[in-house]
Amino acid sequence: MEINDIINLENLIGYQFSDKALLTQAVTHPSLGSGKSINSHYQRLEFLGDSVLGSVLASWIFSEFPKDKEGEMSKKKAMLARGGNLARIARKIRLEEFIKASRSEFCLETGFRDSLLEDAIEAIIGAVYLDGGYENARKVISNWIPLFQETIEGASSKFNPKGQLQESLQAKSKNCRIAYRIISETGPDHKKNFTVELIYNGKNMGKGVGTSKRLAEENAAQIVLAKINSI
Repeated sequence: MEINDIINLENLIGYQFSDKALLTQAVTHPSLGSGKSINSHYQRLEFLGDSVLGSVLASWIFSEFPKDKEGEMSKKKAMLARGGNLARIARKIRLEEFIKASRSEFCLETGFRDSLLEDAIEAIIGAVYLDGGYENARKVISNWIPLFQETIEGASSKFNPKGQLQESLQAKSKNCRIAYRIISETGPDHKKNFTVELIYNGKNMGKGVGTSKRLAEENAAQIVLAKINSI
């Protein structure tokens, strides 16, 4: 990678590398490392960065959401660390401009695949950790906290269809009684599927299916919401 690109990328992520080769490795896709040393591309750094990112996010969520129970914190962490969200952040910070990959990995219409961008951003975290330690890696990730907050804020309404449905029906009628009733359970104990019926003021409004009671209820609420909004 050219020295100007290295400087620009360092400015982008907010960290100056002592070992510039680590940064180059972090943005080099295996498609350009074929037949070379495993340290010529980002796969090993990605493995390390994934763990560092998980630790930083867990600590931030623990401090930022003191009323959350373990399950709620785990859900937030999974949402923030999933590939699609990391790819979104990678695009926001213009990481695509610095990734070195074969032409087959790039599409003129959509750019790099989400999975590639996810790997690259994790590799950069791993590279910062190796070069400057945990605290510097934490600082780099902290620069992206506003982007992580956007994800949580955007999901707060999207992932709460039961609350949305409650508000929508209450706006239509003060006499609003919503109930969720399990009508079937299928599959072995470790892999069950639940079907839930949503009852509104004694009337069956729709059904939802999910791998847990909560997901089945949320899916039922989404279905009923879609019906209401289409009227």
